[in-house]
Amino acid sequence: MAQMYFSKFNINSEIYEVYKDDNIRIKILDDIFNKMDAQAVYEEEDNQQTTKYKFCDLSKDYKNRSVAGRLVKIFKGELQSYDEKQDTVNIVGADDCASSCTFYFDLKTEEIAFITRRDFGYNQFNKYFKILLETYFDDISFEIFLENNIDELKEKIYSFKKILSAEVIIVPPNANTDDFDKLFGTTAQEFKESNATKYTQRLEVSSKSKQGINPKNSFFERMFFGVGKGYGEMTVKGRNKQDEIMTITSSEDTPYKRQIPDIEKDSIGAFAERASFFIKELVSKKMELNLNEKETNKGSEQ
Repeated sequence: MAQMYFSKFNINSEIYEVYKDDNIRIKILDDIFNKMDAQAVYEEEDNQQTTKYKFCDLSKDYKNRSVAGRLVKIFKGELQSYDEKQDTVNIVGADDCASSCTFYFDLKTEEIAFITRRDFGYNQFNKYFKILLETYFDDISFEIFLENNIDELKEKIYSFKKILSAEVIIVPPNANTDDFDKLFGTTAQEFKESNATKYTQRLEVSSKSKQGINPKNSFFERMFFGVGKGYGEMTVKGRNKQDEIMTITSSEDTPYKRQIPDIEKDSIGAFAERASFFIKELVSKKMELNLNEKETNKGSEQ
């Protein structure tokens, strides 16, 4: 079985204009759908070697506003072949080695489903998917965050014997002012007025302190809510029950994932069908998180 991962697409640079007029968000998504093609290429130099990233094998579903295909990494590498007569392995250089991730981008829900490879992980996928999308625009930037299993993340963080530090990165939600107000609470208006498009908060206690950071409070609940909705990521460092220093990162330790048959991971049609089903399931779970947050707010008002 193969693992399918999911990421949330977020408009970043134009988010406050989107809040004023949702038609801007719709137009940006329409432009992405229409502009995505195999022509966009991003090249990266590392140790005097060039690696290329591009989309290929794209298939667009105009009715459902989705794009399926592959994000491919092209690089110089080595190929091995077995020589039966000599009973040895031959190694030859190759200029067009490739590693690809099949993906499905649902522009209606702004969710991306994808697989990874041994040398092409989910952090790389998000990074280069974002870069390629931004090549279609001169002055618009995006953020893409891995979707997380928020219950698993809470369980891991609550299991710490003592939390020494916590850091969160949150971006304003796409066209959802209700979620924005929940995330930033009483400081929501101040944050809007600052024109900032990314919120970073770090909490720390001294390693000599008797008490660690308390993760069961309204601040953490808001941050769990934001990470659970796909608006950011969280890193927590502390001591476990064995008094060992550990670090939990939402994107590394608790990604939201689903299993698919190996035969489907490279079949764009089968992958798209399976991804569409799992995205509906994910969106439903995130709506439940929204309902739970409302109940939490009611309880805090009483």
